[in-house]
Amino acid sequence: MAVVRTGGAFGAEIVVDGLGAVRNALYDIDPALRRRFDRDLKKAIDTVAQTAAREVDSRTGDTAAGYKVTRRGDTFKITNKTLGALILEFWNAPRCPQGEHLIATLNEKYGSPGRVLWGSWDAMNGWVLDQVRDIVDDAEFEIQKQLDAA
Repeated sequence: MAVVRTGGAFGAEIVVDGLGAVRNALYDIDPALRRRFDRDLKKAIDTVAQTAAREVDSRTGDTAAGYKVTRRGDTFKITNKTLGALILEFWNAPRCPQGEHLIATLNEKYGSPGRVLWGSWDAMNGWVLDQVRDIVDDAEFEIQKQLDAA
């Protein structure tokens, strides 16, 4: 059974104990199984990115489209490398009166810094964690089935 816990800075990371071992075993059994496993995990995590994109005002289409899920090794993360996302998500230090007005407007509409992505994670994390557990449990079942057949 998968043990899933949140960790990392500000609870931003989903840690699945033994994920690397499961991925390696799936690759040894059938590379297509591992590709499906990775695709299913990415799809589950992508719901947070999609939720964040829906929260962004429609006038900022590039910013909304910029939320992406990437995988490197055993780590999946959501990023948005657009300039609009940098301002929207994190800007909180104005350098001029216009900047103060912009920050006040962003805070009024979206809340404090970490305005969109963290709120999306807070709204979706229970569902995502359940999905990740189910995906890992299914993969472990496939591995055990292959080992029993050998």
